Amino acid sequence: MEKTGNVSLTRKKTMNNFIKKAFLISMVVILSLWGVVGAVTVPVHANVASTGDLIKTATNPAVYYLSADGKRYTFNHAREYFTWYDDFSGVVTIADTEMFSYDLGGTVVLRPGARLMQYVSVQGDGTWMIASPNVYAVSSNGTIMALDSAETAVALYGENWEQMIVAIPDYLSGYYTTGAALTSTSTYPTGTLVKMAGSDQVYYIEGTTKRPVTADGMTGNNLNMDYVLTASDLSGYTDGTSVTGVEGDIANPVGGATATPIGTGLTVALSPSSPGAQVAPGLATNVPLLKVNLTASTDGAVTVNSLVFTKSGPSDNNDMSYYYLYDGATRLTSGKSLNNTSLTVTFSNLNLSVAAGTTKALTFSADVAALVSSGSGATAGGVHIYSLASADGVSTSAQVNGSFPLSGNTVTIGSVSTGWLDVDANGGTLTNPTVGQTGATVAQFKVTNSSAEIMHLSRLSLYQTGTLENAKFSNLKLYQSSTLLAEVSGINGDSLAVFDLATPFVLDKSQNRIFTVTADIAGSARNGDTTKFYLDSESDVYALGQTYGYGACVDAGTTTCTSSAVAGTYDGTSTNYSETTVQGGQVTVANNGPSADNVSVGQTNVPMLKFAITAGVNIEVKQWRVELIGLPVAHADCVADYISNLRIVDDNGGSGTSAVNCSDLTAVTDGGYYQFTDIINIDAGETRNYTVYMDISSSMSASTTYVVLGNTASANTFSATAVKNTDNNQYVSGGDAPPAYRAAIRVLLED
Repeated sequence: MEKTGNVSLTRKKTMNNFIKKAFLISMVVILSLWGVVGAVTVPVHANVASTGDLIKTATNPAVYYLSADGKRYTFNHAREYFTWYDDFSGVVTIADTEMFSYDLGGTVVLRPGARLMQYVSVQGDGTWMIASPNVYAVSSNGTIMALDSAETAVALYGENWEQMIVAIPDYLSGYYTTGAALTSTSTYPTGTLVKMAGSDQVYYIEGTTKRPVTADGMTGNNLNMDYVLTASDLSGYTDGTSVTGVEGDIANPVGGATATPIGTGLTVALSPSSPGAQVAPGLATNVPLLKVNLTASTDGAVTVNSLVFTKSGPSDNNDMSYYYLYDGATRLTSGKSLNNTSLTVTFSNLNLSVAAGTTKALTFSADVAALVSSGSGATAGGVHIYSLASADGVSTSAQVNGSFPLSGNTVTIGSVSTGWLDVDANGGTLTNPTVGQTGATVAQFKVTNSSAEIMHLSRLSLYQTGTLENAKFSNLKLYQSSTLLAEVSGINGDSLAVFDLATPFVLDKSQNRIFTVTADIAGSARNGDTTKFYLDSESDVYALGQTYGYGACVDAGTTTCTSSAVAGTYDGTSTNYSETTVQGGQVTVANNGPSADNVSVGQTNVPMLKFAITAGVNIEVKQWRVELIGLPVAHADCVADYISNLRIVDDNGGSGTSAVNCSDLTAVTDGGYYQFTDIINIDAGETRNYTVYMDISSSMSASTTYVVLGNTASANTFSATAVKNTDNNQYVSGGDAPPAYRAAIRVLLED
């Protein structure tokens, strides 16, 4: 344990006594920082940005941090920036085109140990209101830890702790993670700088270790003496190695990412899996023309900025409609056209990183146009050869090595056409998901096959353009009916959910099938956020025809595969998309299963209902009503407690409720209920996942039963006095209380 000097632990103050004062101080700090930003003049540099640089453009004053992941991270405000940097002297000015080549990666949070923080809400008139009475310390990776009392604040941060507080708008809460609260006996959070009274030696706190920081360590990691705390006792820490120079985990604002060494060489070679000579039918999509391997030297990662492919051979320049570059199943750019003068196809702004000593295999492909006897289109018999003609066609940060030209085999335009698929929006209005819901349906569409070929669907990518941030989707799954076809952890930097089917889905001739996509919605999603999915490019559906072995032509509303086909309706225009609106008030409850099924009696810990609660404000849940429907309280099985140990359990090990037996229930129609009074607190922006469990005796009679969270009669999950908003000490009621959630029916079967 450590405490700041001159602290009286008998001081009787509560956190609420400080709220107004702390808030006013934080407002003064913010306003002063705004003034600093307005007065800054950033020098112009000609050099190209490197990992770890602060970057801006000449046309926009916004400053970003360029991380090792190749993405640029915003500084929401000067309050965050000045915890990491003293001034703007290191900012590099780059071209707009270079800036746009870096995807947005997120927002830089406050530096660990530099400030305390408190959430505020921005009102419509520009004024601020306290969003939470909690004051937090900031630890590593955006973890925040509430100070449990004013005594704790004084013990750890001194008599003037209020002056360390900065106000953080609550819309940034999604970038922070709430950790364990701090008490007066807690150690300092990782990242805190401390020294003993009467000593000049500064220590960097890392867990329970204190690491001496040298002058070079302070300078190299942009550590500021203004943020050093004075402690009276550091005996509870073990001694660690000294911080003597730059350390990525300390110096870099984004996740402690270290600067990736830049490789000196890139070897480019024809892939052994590059296709042989082929005859491609008209309308074939994603015909592989050439596959190349890019291998980075072992001394560092290599960034590939652009690739230029050259066309040759006796053929018409209109034979191919669009060209693509793929990294596995992921399309790297939009479709490109052939330059009819230079006969080249250029893929620029790739920003493709090849890790040190590894190889990345890329596929250069194209769509064949519709066959024509004359005019614009594909001409049967045309012969195409594509190549990387020279090292000049590879723009990279390293020396390019290879035996050029790297040429593919011939691709001849055939005299027949491939089959086609029609993709349509389907399902009408989807059920709107709730904040924190798992397995929410976010897209539904129908795929119809033509009568030309049996199709094997192997890849599909959906584009997301709703207002819900891509980072707030996870665990996306592609289904046909109840069959899981593919899943992906999240949406990539190009706003695509890329589903690569390990086993292709077979569509018979003239057959249609409906597909759905589900996703988990983050607890930090906002009420009113929208999800919107569709096909950004029809090449994002890849289905191989069984007859000709090439990708089917796809019509989602843009491409006309055949004059006799009905146009598709899933290209994002008009209403050609799947859209939902996230629902959530002060309290949001999401029903997360399980599905209806049969359960044998004689089991313990049977999950009857899974649900998630997401708090829009800091709440205290005081009452939990659980109904057990299907077994009347007066039934002999209930009287004998053949159903027992009914309880609510936090899936992540947090506080749950006590356990009761069937005979403890109060009768309702065809069942009974129990009102648990275990108090559970949930912080604003936090999602908690719970399961209602029960034990079933082997003596239990066969029955059909289900569980309800809430009151079936009033159709509310919580009563008017069940949930209290601890920010304003008022009960959550009205439209903020979600409806009751009924579980799927579970049939209890005798052995």
